[in-house]
Amino acid sequence: ATYQWIKDGIDITGATAQSFWASVSGIYQVRVTDGVSCTWTSDAKAVAIQPLPTPTVTGASVGCLSPGVTLSTQSYSAYQWYKDAVAIAGATLQSYTATQAGSYTVKVTDSYGCQGTSPATGVTLNTNPLPVVSGASSGCASPGAVLSTTTFSGYQWYRDGVLLAGATGPTY
Repeated sequence: ATYQWIKDGIDITGATAQSFWASVSGIYQVRVTDGVSCTWTSDAKAVAIQPLPTPTVTGASVGCLSPGVTLSTQSYSAYQWYKDAVAIAGATLQSYTATQAGSYTVKVTDSYGCQGTSPATGVTLNTNPLPVVSGASSGCASPGAVLSTTTFSGYQWYRDGVLLAGATGPTY
């Protein structure tokens, strides 16, 4: 038998195999000729080809090791996050918190089952500062106990987990 695939009433050049991979929306048919020159054309089949999803990754590209940086993408049916082209086990949500530096992508599946992968997003994570508080562990109400820490570019002091307004210097 010979085959000729047809799209929107026009023969598709070179489409003469038993199977045809439709990549454009349209109305498809196949004309089959058997060994004794009998020809039959199939009923028409409408095919709707969906565009591939084009996810993008949003989020900070620089952060600290803890808590990391949160990366997100648009809403799709399914997600798989990758770091340096390797799938991250269990990273199948719309957002992912990166706690390692590297190149991140997300592969998504839309409601039609079509898949697309985002462009890579580089993430740089810096070591968290490790402040050490030094000074007296007791003192009188006035003048109090002077506390200090190692040199950093910025400071914020807390008492019992509560931010102390204006306490932003290396000593408090």
